[in-house]
Amino acid sequence: MARVNSTLEKTLYDWVSTQTGITTIWDKQTTKRPALPFCTIAWLDGGTLNGTVDTQYKELDTVEHTFRNIVIVSINIYAETDHLSKMSDLRNSLQFEGVREDMRKGGLRPRIQGAIQDLSGIVDTSFELRSQCDFTFAYSLSYDEVVGEIHTVTGDIDLNYQGEKQTEINIDKTID
Repeated sequence: MARVNSTLEKTLYDWVSTQTGITTIWDKQTTKRPALPFCTIAWLDGGTLNGTVDTQYKELDTVEHTFRNIVIVSINIYAETDHLSKMSDLRNSLQFEGVREDMRKGGLRPRIQGAIQDLSGIVDTSFELRSQCDFTFAYSLSYDEVVGEIHTVTGDIDLNYQGEKQTEINIDKTID
């Protein structure tokens, strides 16, 4: 179930499932609810970071646009015990150099870790423990655009200076 980019999603999924050690699924999946404990990841769009778009020529006729974006990821942990400590451990793991390096390799930069909320309550006829926390990450996505520019100009120009002798200029220029 792709939301934005499979590499970014895999990086998030691997981080959550590795650090929590519990079943991890994407929110809004049409799948059977797993047995406790489990975790859900919801990808919420955060938009463009300060409207920043970097544009540069990649090659002749091709421009690369790089959009710097942020995303808010909402994570929920459902468990029979220790739901708050599991979320705290997950949040604290973003300070580990190995986790940060894995995030960088996967194209994500941790920015803000939100407050952990205890959303436990009665569901149907039983009490369910649930913790939730929002995480903000920065990431970049690049797109190529073929712009179809003019590379060669040829032609003749005739100049006549108020009845004086006519001068001819030939243009044959290739722009690299």
